[in-house]
This record gives sequence, C-alpha cells and structure tokens, in this order.
Amino acid sequence: MSIVRRAGTLSTVHPTSTPTDVEPPTSDGRTSRRERNRAAVVAAMVELIDEGVLDVTMERAAERAGVSVRSVFRYFDSVDDLRRRTVEQHLAHVDARLRHLDPSDHDRRTRIAALVDDRLDMFEATTGAARVARRRAEFLPIVAEHLERVRHRLHDHVLAQLGPELSTLTPARAADLAATIDVLVSRAGWEALHEVHGRDRRQVRRMWIAAVDALLP
Repeated sequence: MSIVRRAGTLSTVHPTSTPTDVEPPTSDGRTSRRERNRAAVVAAMVELIDEGVLDVTMERAAERAGVSVRSVFRYFDSVDDLRRRTVEQHLAHVDARLRHLDPSDHDRRTRIAALVDDRLDMFEATTGAARVARRRAEFLPIVAEHLERVRHRLHDHVLAQLGPELSTLTPARAADLAATIDVLVSRAGWEALHEVHGRDRRQVRRMWIAAVDALLP
C-alpha cells in the first residue's frame, strides 16, 4: 500500500473545501461527522487497494470518500495513522471471511469443506489487494507486518477448524501437519493451480478437500 502525498507536507496542503466539510454546530455533531468521514476514508482506501490500485493517492481516497483532501488531514494524526487504520480494517475483513464451525455440530468433511471454501472466497475477493501488498511490503513495514498477521490468522484458522483431528497427534506432529495444510491451501497454492496448471475453482476445491482429508489422521 502506498500513499502519495503530492501536495507536500501537511502544513502546505490547502485545497478548496467541499460542502461535506461543513460541520454541525454541536460538538456531538462534529464528533459524529468526523467519525463517519474517517470511516469513509478508510473504507475508500480498502476499496482502492482491493481493486488493485498500486498508488493510492490521498486525492483518490478523498474523492472516493466524498471529502476534501484538506479534511483527510484533520481526520487522521498522520499518513501512517491512516495506513494503520486501513490495514486494521482489511484484517477485520479477513477475520469476517473465516468461519469457525463447532466440531460438536459439524462433522469432519463439513469443516474441511468450510476451510477450503473460506480460503477460496478470500483469495478470489482479494486478488488485487494481495498483489498490491506484496509489491509494497518491501518498502512499507506496516504492510509487511499486515501480511504476517494475515498469515498467522490463516494458520490459526487451520488449528481451530481441524482441532479434533490434530489433537489425536503428538504436539510436534500436529504442528507439522497444521503447517503442511496451511501451505497446501494457501494463496500461492491457489495461484499455481489456477494460473499455471489451469484448474478452475471447482477443481481446486475438490483437490484440496481430498488432500486435506487424506492428510488428517
């Protein structure tokens, strides 16, 4: 994720205010409007990144959110503050895509299928965001940190979904198997099967479900 500040420093950015910057007279109204507009800017950032936009400028985010560039600098402490809020919002989207099925209510096959479906849904929906993140992680530590947190979330999801089966193994064997499954149903695996080997989603789903089921005790 890259934010380009074309207008220079905070103190020198003075674009014309838009009608959305006119705040209500009450302090509660101002606070409410500030929170709404701040959330709109963060949502705009996430949308642009999901669309695969490599250089998300402040101007583009402001335009998408329906606010002025000047107001953006009032809503956030700094550009890094905006970046942090954006990656937190994106991480929340990742969490929302991962179901946690109760093993007492769902059998092994159902839980494996849910694990695979959740991965495929997320990979297909965040193709643009993943491409942007990989290219920017080298230059932006906060993006690299975000990618690492997403990887941990996905690994923890394997442990949660397949807990009953993994619990029958020794801790070392369970850790090895969870890591193997996590790599198997990874974005890299999806991209290789889809782009290199020409498998569509239905075929990858079938292959992954069978492979995970075969790997589990």
